[in-house]
Amino acid sequence: MALYNITDASQIIDIQAIKAACNQIDEGAEDFKYASNKVNDAKAYMGGDAMRVDGETMEESFETIADGISNVKKNINDYTNSIRESAQAVYDAQQRELAEYKAAQQNNN
Repeated sequence: MALYNITDASQIIDIQAIKAACNQIDEGAEDFKYASNKVNDAKAYMGGDAMRVDGETMEESFETIADGISNVKKNINDYTNSIRESAQAVYDAQQRELAEYKAAQQNNN
């Protein structure tokens, strides 16, 4: 059954370009790790008590912010991994479809 109607290799998705784009996104997401580390550095430098307001410290807020920033990076990496997996599945299906098309063409000759 022809799902993608592939009859030529030029119709197949460029899996390498998709993977390269995902890698670039992942590299950009590293900035979130850097930012999270900087928030933790600020917390360590200032200490929770140094930021005491009305009996409450900023220590928990620093941790919450750092965790939130770190989660952005994790979510981005999860999305790019999902994109890679989906693109690979489509690529594999297209390759199979092209092979089936070529086999059918040879049988018709």
